[in-house]
Amino acid sequence: MLRIKREFSLDELEQGLDAIARGETELQLPHTLKTNAAGTELALIQLIITWARTAGSASRLRLHSAGTDEAIQRAFARTVFGLVALNLGQSAVDRSGGELDRFALLTLARDFVVTMAERPVEALREFDKSAMPFVCIDNARNYRRPARLYVPGTDRVRDRADFASLVKSCAQLLPLSRRAELGVILDAAASLLSEAFHNTHDHAQTDYRGDVLRRSVRGFVVGFQYVKLDALAAAGGQSPPLQAYYRAWHPRAPSAQYAQFLELGVFDSGPGLARRWLSADRALAERLPEGIDLAAEYQAVTSCLAKGATTKRNHTSGNGLFRIMQVVKRTGGFIRVRTGNMSLIRCFDEGATPLTPDDLRLVDLTEPSGVPRPRAWAEGTTLSVLLPMNRAMAS
Repeated sequence: MLRIKREFSLDELEQGLDAIARGETELQLPHTLKTNAAGTELALIQLIITWARTAGSASRLRLHSAGTDEAIQRAFARTVFGLVALNLGQSAVDRSGGELDRFALLTLARDFVVTMAERPVEALREFDKSAMPFVCIDNARNYRRPARLYVPGTDRVRDRADFASLVKSCAQLLPLSRRAELGVILDAAASLLSEAFHNTHDHAQTDYRGDVLRRSVRGFVVGFQYVKLDALAAAGGQSPPLQAYYRAWHPRAPSAQYAQFLELGVFDSGPGLARRWLSADRALAERLPEGIDLAAEYQAVTSCLAKGATTKRNHTSGNGLFRIMQVVKRTGGFIRVRTGNMSLIRCFDEGATPLTPDDLRLVDLTEPSGVPRPRAWAEGTTLSVLLPMNRAMAS
């Protein structure tokens, strides 16, 4: 059994994916998560997606609760990772192995789902004080097109102005003294989320063959991070590019004690960037997750970031991921991408100049040389972005 602790880390993501690749089909999850670093909750969501897809009908979810403990079960169901696990997993048991009704557990999440879909943003603070999630459950008839993200009664994603209003509403929940710092990047954040969600709408509801996925989830999380300046060095962990990024950090105000970030996380349970890009060559796409040269997979992922890149026929844009990279560079932030066999990152020191081909060169998260090394296969795609609110940009 694969046990996930309450304090989940990116290192544990990779260890968990290794266990899933070796055939682990039972996953035990905590009912709450204590996140200490950017992207950890998204990492757990991706692990859950990979477990459910890989184990298939054998996937068994074990809750950290007694069978009759509805309070803990409700707390679990009203988290994004709990909702994803209950939606995608095949069966559920309590901590002693007693069978649970998965559909009954899903009903405990109804208030959470309705709040994400249509209620005022401030109502989300009932579920999480530090982050606001917005999720599409594509196989749920009533919530596959939430009014907050889609024009009611249509299959049309809301426009950038609506996403700007949503981000602004999230920002209003910050203390007034910090809101001015956030205002500098609100438009950039809205553009990023709009592009990212349009991308999930276009690419994450079908497999690489174009067949509609029976169960799929996608969405994004808006959060805030404040890191003490004297703790920035440690925040880089085992990642050389992150260590360099934090070493170069200088706050705009000399009296500042914290580095302040807007955290944006985007996830989906689709086929992944490389497999989607290679879908025109089905024989090649089918060789993933094994049997394809890592350099070819890396080339496929970075090709998705190029201007005009698209896998949709008769599509005239293809600039979604390219525009996301533009936003990250312009604000001097960083982006982490976990998809397929790779964990990649790109950090930016300055944001004034247009994107260059070199800007689209992602490097391995932890490999000192930067050359991507193979990881255990991860289903779907997660993009974890941190946009600085109070960083002094180089001239």
